Amino acid sequence: MTKVVINYPDKDSPIVSEDFRALYNRAKEKYPEDPETPLYFFYNPVRAFFKFLDGQATMDSTAWMEGFAKYHWQGIFGFENYWVGKKVWGIDRHVFVYPWVSEYKDGKLVTEFTAPLPYDIFVAE
Repeated sequence: MTKVVINYPDKDSPIVSEDFRALYNRAKEKYPEDPETPLYFFYNPVRAFFKFLDGQATMDSTAWMEGFAKYHWQGIFGFENYWVGKKVWGIDRHVFVYPWVSEYKDGKLVTEFTAPLPYDIFVAE
C-alpha cells in the first residue's frame, strides 16, 4: 500500500507520545493483535477520571461531576484535553481524539504529521 491516508498512528513515530506508546505496548503484550482504535478513545478520558479522583477530599459524587466537568488533563496523545461542546445525546462530555495523520509508504505505516485542532471554535462548558 502506498499513499493511503489514515488517522491510525505508527507507535514508533517520534511525534507519537510516550503515554500512547506505553498503552499500545501494554495492550499488545496482553493480546496478540494490534490494539483497536476505540481502546485509545475510551482510555484517554477514563484515565483522566481516575487521575481526577485521586486526591479528592470528598465522597460527594455531585462535587466530582461538577469538578470533572471543568478538569483539564495531559492526554495520552500528548495534548491538553478537556471537555468540549454542547449537549448531544443528553450529555455534554465530549473530548477530542488524537490529531495524528499517517500514510502508507511502500507498505509501511508512517506518521509524520500532527493535524492542528481548532480549539477556539469549540465551546467548553
